[in-house]
Amino acid sequence: MQFNDMWLDNDQNNLHIEVQGNLLFGLFRDLQSYIFDLKENPPQNITFDLSSVDLIDSSGLGLLIIANDITGDNGVVTLKHPTENVSKLFQVCKMHELMEIVSPV
Repeated sequence: MQFNDMWLDNDQNNLHIEVQGNLLFGLFRDLQSYIFDLKENPPQNITFDLSSVDLIDSSGLGLLIIANDITGDNGVVTLKHPTENVSKLFQVCKMHELMEIVSPV
């Protein structure tokens, strides 16, 4: 499945989303709809590959938090390889308290 500059790979209990560009209000409405539709049959784990994302606004952060809510107490949302700017935002917002953040090596 493809959403603009985003690729989804959904295997049974794991959803992998690779985002390219910026995660900003209005740019990823298809992804937002897809995430909301997951409430019926949520994956256990969701991984967002953010290695190509330079900027995330409050709507983008909200989308990540919604994904975290959908996985529930038994699931994990992983934010993989955020860029330096995005990592700074995650530190300020304390996203590490909600989700697993995997920094590039």
